[in-house]
Amino acid sequence: KENYFMLDGSVGLDLMDFYDGMDVLYWVLDGDVRYTNKSREDTRANAILFNEKEVEVDMREFLQNRKISKFMLMYDPSYGQTVKKKAEYYHNPVCVGFSTANYLFEYVDPRVNKGTGVEKICEHFGCKLENVVAFGDELNDLEMLKKSYEMRLAEVKTERAHIRDE
Repeated sequence: KENYFMLDGSVGLDLMDFYDGMDVLYWVLDGDVRYTNKSREDTRANAILFNEKEVEVDMREFLQNRKISKFMLMYDPSYGQTVKKKAEYYHNPVCVGFSTANYLFEYVDPRVNKGTGVEKICEHFGCKLENVVAFGDELNDLEMLKKSYEMRLAEVKTERAHIRDE
């Protein structure tokens, strides 16, 4: 597995300081291992669902002198709007944040997105971007949709025109 555009662990430490006092768990994935500051029965069940092994660590110590692919916040879905509102005030040019599920908010290098992923897949399999059709419903799908084949369905075409204008 290749790693592209890793974040410095200090970004995770900064995010932990920013979200200090909020009811969130911190997750860092490394392959199929999910490192967390607090392992619970429900998070272990979630890890199994995604074929991951959950390991509880001292997250501050874990992030020292380490590169990470993403830093994730996990929370109860009812707390999601509070987390998203707080996220609006976090500004760091080396990362971007976005919701990926009703209980997850992720931070990654700005160059990491599904559009880059589609490019890498096309490169690997020797296909052209104009042959890619993509669907998505979250903000983290935006770059992928920008790179995908123009859809012929009127409502999707209208949405793509709106995306292109942004």
